[in-house]
Amino acid sequence: MPSPSDTTPGLTRRTILHAAATVPFAASVTGVARAEPSSGARIATLNLGLGVSLTPVLFAEDATQRRRVVGDLYESVRVSDVPRRMAVLADELAATGADVVALQEAASVAADGIDSVDFLDELTQALDGSDENYRVAAVSETTSVSLPGLIDDEETTVTLRDRDAILVRGGVESTEMPNVTLDATLAVPLGEEGETVEISRGVAAAGVSVSGGPTFAVGSTHLERASSEIRTAQATELAAWADQRDGRVVVAGDVNATPGDEAYDTLASSLKSVTGDVGPTCCRSSDLTSGDLSRTVDHVFVRGFDGTDPTRFVTSDDLRIETPEGERWPSDHAGVVVNLDAVPIETASPSATPTPTVTTQPSPEPTTSSTPTEQPTSSPTDGTSTSADAAGFGILASLVALVVAVVRARQHD
Repeated sequence: MPSPSDTTPGLTRRTILHAAATVPFAASVTGVARAEPSSGARIATLNLGLGVSLTPVLFAEDATQRRRVVGDLYESVRVSDVPRRMAVLADELAATGADVVALQEAASVAADGIDSVDFLDELTQALDGSDENYRVAAVSETTSVSLPGLIDDEETTVTLRDRDAILVRGGVESTEMPNVTLDATLAVPLGEEGETVEISRGVAAAGVSVSGGPTFAVGSTHLERASSEIRTAQATELAAWADQRDGRVVVAGDVNATPGDEAYDTLASSLKSVTGDVGPTCCRSSDLTSGDLSRTVDHVFVRGFDGTDPTRFVTSDDLRIETPEGERWPSDHAGVVVNLDAVPIETASPSATPTPTVTTQPSPEPTTSSTPTEQPTSSPTDGTSTSADAAGFGILASLVALVVAVVRARQHD
């Protein structure tokens, strides 16, 4: 199956893929559609990518420099041209013909007194102008951090909010489900007073039915990059969340783990991976200017479905955009899309995954944030890289980097 980034003379990729996606999945390659309602769905997952390098934040030597560096974070996001980046990603998503889209790093970066940069708003506005009528079905805010900054010599406060989200295509039915805050969190120490900032992860969740087919639960998630121990604990909670759902389940997102990693295997022991061999999806450089994809960390796991034709998108060099600081990719990740067909669910399917309690949140309106709960935390002490430029570290690296900058600045003040 060609990548959505490919083109065919005389036909647009959107025309081809939209036509394929709007016909119930065929019983054979001849394109003969089933007469009964579709029993499948087309699922995509994409990490939108913050799009800035955080290395300078780690080396602020005093309060004034720290404020300038924090202010530069906002300016760097603005210079990365989020509206154009999201417009490119909107075209790519529309071209996949996906019924359901799981998003990660659907971030918001705001400075007091200055317009905010909202990735999810920009993406949905761009999708409104496409042939596909996508709407937001769920949003879960996992972490929010605010720090003093300096922009154009004016003091301000810069706030980063990390969110996961789910979009559904027009005609796809969706119902609210409680979002989830995972208990395992990354605790970042603030100086010698014992203070910490907790970097939380979670699940944006919705019930979905495509073309009159069976309703299934969808979870969009982004697991921890900085600590394999925390990531595995989060994967265990995520598997427990899936086990607690009745019927069919889809978990999609950036799990920051490749096949064979403990977190990946934890999920694969409870659910079925349908994208493990799709090819590398991570990661270009954090500032989106360079780098090659080398690891497969963006996945779709299912129960009650078979998956076919997993395909990457956001892979073509033609997608790079011009910015004042040179060409940039629209995201540091490639996306993944896969066809799902419903299959009978085994009534007795023992799971090797423990089933801890999962903390749920009331399902918010698309713009309502959820508040992380206070839970036992872990620090990134297992030797995993915590560089802000590490591939796949993303917006939570930004939050950690900002906190580390505060700690170092305190030691110099």
